[in-house]
Amino acid sequence: MSIELTNDLGGYANYNDHGWRAALGLALAYGWKPAGTEAPEQKGWGEWNGEYTSNSGQRITPADAAQLADALDLALLDPEIPMCKNGVEPFPGAELLTASFYRSALKEIIELCRYGPIRID
Repeated sequence: MSIELTNDLGGYANYNDHGWRAALGLALAYGWKPAGTEAPEQKGWGEWNGEYTSNSGQRITPADAAQLADALDLALLDPEIPMCKNGVEPFPGAELLTASFYRSALKEIIELCRYGPIRID
């Protein structure tokens, strides 16, 4: 599954779901407390569960996006981004985190989040 992230300034990034889930797991390990996403604009969703991992058109609020970016910034300061931190079990895609291309992807996510809200498609 492909995850497309966009912000209101025209920023765009595209990841596979494993990479996106790995970024979310890493942010959790570095202190991010997800607030939950806003429901997609399309009608018919019923009660929205606030998930981040589907590509349904949900939005990450500016405040939540900023906190996500802050946590990923902290992770990038760690030269050996660990697969497990503070007793958190490894998350899907964790093995990618030491690759330089993944560090670039994290920087891209951070940049998008600094100018949130973020739409996930």
